[in-house]
Order: sequence, then structure tokens, then C-alpha cells
Amino acid sequence: MSLQYLLLLISVALAACTSTSVAANNDAVTDNFKELVAFAGITFQGSKAELASRYRYSSQIVSEQKLNRTLYQSILASPPQHIEITPSILDKDDGYKYAMTMLIGNEVVSVEESVINNQRVFPWLVKLSAQLVIFDIASSQLVASKSLPILSCTDTPHQYPTSEQIKQRVYNMLLDNGCGKGVGLVNLFTEALRNIPAPTKASLTQFAVSDVIVEPAALPFLPEEFKQNNLQVMKRYIAHMLTKAISDGQSVAIQPYTADMSVLTMQSRFSGGEQTYNLNLPKPFYKVNFRLRGFKKMAHDVKQHGASYYYAVFSNLSVVKDSVRGEQLLFSQPLKYASIEVEPASQNTVDEWENFDKKLQVLTVALSTSLHNKNSNFFKMQGFSRAQQREVLEQLEQVEGAYTACAL
Repeated sequence: MSLQYLLLLISVALAACTSTSVAANNDAVTDNFKELVAFAGITFQGSKAELASRYRYSSQIVSEQKLNRTLYQSILASPPQHIEITPSILDKDDGYKYAMTMLIGNEVVSVEESVINNQRVFPWLVKLSAQLVIFDIASSQLVASKSLPILSCTDTPHQYPTSEQIKQRVYNMLLDNGCGKGVGLVNLFTEALRNIPAPTKASLTQFAVSDVIVEPAALPFLPEEFKQNNLQVMKRYIAHMLTKAISDGQSVAIQPYTADMSVLTMQSRFSGGEQTYNLNLPKPFYKVNFRLRGFKKMAHDVKQHGASYYYAVFSNLSVVKDSVRGEQLLFSQPLKYASIEVEPASQNTVDEWENFDKKLQVLTVALSTSLHNKNSNFFKMQGFSRAQQREVLEQLEQVEGAYTACAL
């Protein structure tokens, strides 16, 4: 073999190795590429004028405690798998296409006065709800959202809680110790962000809670704080439970609830000043409507040492498809849920709302899970006749087709 021929073989082999290496590196770059998403901090659903009234405690805490910095540090400690977060100030002129935020949508603080064992007590609760929202900066278009678990904390002290006590509780729920459970909205957001898919057109929201109606029969059992602003507090609370239940139970994209389903207004303080974002919501293919018909308490077993009662919640649920031919009703049924609560004779007063609230939470979850199993206790509880069962199952088949079409 001549030296010239040997050198030619070596040259060809080196070229082949180099070509393979470049191809492998290009594949690795493609596989490792992550969409860059700007960090838009913590925002609040609604306008600037609503900030102080709707988020009295949480808006103060986010500003005073520099919670945006805490949130970003939490993200760095447990970074997302499918996107890369940049701390740069949001600016579409710098080439950023997407941004993400923790959108707080509801803060409810309720304090009541009652008597238990002949002593005055002041039951109070705090509820916080939020969502992970990703949006296209250039078009101000919602791209993806994921509802976080609703945090709910209760206390029954013998003295009226001070504003500082309530503020400390809200701080704990935001940060890392909601109700002593060692988890707060910052933790929940970071965990949700870790697994959120990359923002693509395929993830555009296709489900939305369109309308929530609270009928007069439900009003006597609601704490006053839930009735505020023409029941908007209660409506947002129910809507958030529904969006989370559908998102988790069926793994579909579902947009944040807004009254007019067109624009999502977010108020932010993340950049050292107040800033308002107005996001255009994509027109949903499927709309969910929920009607809270009322609550009822019924005796089950009354004895000398105590009694047990059925606590029941009654509702109507409908799912509508928005097609080119107009709206098509896929599902519409009255639905209920009830279970037993035991009340000792020594307890003079019972927090009935807490018991009804627990039933409402179970109901909203069951609507997207147990309802779809005709052998479940929830389905049997509805008392459908054979003819009604056939109708319900046919309707559920259409809803399941919608879930499949919109699966993430």
C-alpha cells in the first residue's frame, strides 16, 4: 500500500468521524434547546383599582417582602425541565417571545363570631388561589395556564384575630408554611413550573369556565366575604376549583376565569413599580357553565351524646361546544353531593359553611372524574333512572371526546 493511498484513507476516516461528531453535536443542541421565557414575577388578577380591596394582605406582602426575588430563587433551586427562565425585565424589543407569572386570583379572609361550649370564639379562615400563566409578549396572547391548589387555613381562637396575625398567616401561605403543612404558593408554583411543557401553539387553551351562577338559596350559608362585589368572590372561588379539577382530572389546557372571557387584566409590581398587562384570551372551543343551586342540612341520626347530619350541595353543570354552526350543548345535568358530618352534643355552634365548603370541593373534583364512572358512588348518588342513565352516558361520551381532543 502506497503512502499516498494510506494518507487518503486516514483523511477519509477523519472526515467521517468529524461529520458524525458534528451531526451528533447538532442533535444534542436540538435536544437540549429550551425556549427562553422571561420572569414576570407575581401578578394579581384585576385592575390597579382593585388591588387594595381584593388583595389587601398579599399585595402588601409581595411588595414589602420582595417576594418576587424569593420566587425567582426558588425557581433557580429547582429549575424547569422544558424551558429556560431569564430574570431580565420584560421587554419584547429585546427579542423575548414568552413570559411567565404567578397570577394570584383570589384572597378571601373571613372572620365570624360564635359560641362553643358556652365560650365566645372567632372562627376565621384564609383562602388563596393562584395560577401559573405563560403568555406571548408580542401579541399579549395567553399561551398556557395551570391552576395551583387552593390553600385554605382555619383557626378558632377566643379573641378576634388582629390584622398582623392575619397578615402573618397570608405570608406563611404565600411563602412556605401554609397551615403548618410546610408548603406555600411559591413551592407549588415552582413544582408546577418544573413540569410545564414548552410554550407552543399546540398548548393554546381550549377549555374555559364561562359562567358561574350562585342562586339565592345558597346565600344564607355563605360567609359575608364571599358575597362581596356582587358575589364575584364566590364565583371566582368556584371557577378556580373547576379549572383545577378539569386540568388535573383530564389533563387538558384551561384558561383562567374572567367575567367576560375576552381579556385577562393583571396588575404587577415586579419591576419596582406598578404595571398593567392585558392579555387576550383565545376563544375556547369548549365552555363550562356551573350553577350553584343551594345547600341543605338534613338529620341522619340524633342521639343524646350527639348527632350526625347529611350536608348536601346541589348544582347544575353544562358543557358547550363553540363550532362554526353555533353553540352545541354536549352535557347538561343537575348534580349533587352529600356526606355525613358528626356533631357532638357539647358543641353549641357548628361552622356549617366549613362543612358545606368541603362538599363543594368534592363535587367540583367529581364532575371531571367520578362522574365518568357509572359504577362510582358519586354517579349512583345522582339517582338517575335507566332512561336518564342512557342520556347521561351519551352526553358524557361527547364530553370525553372533547377532553381527548384537547389533551395536553
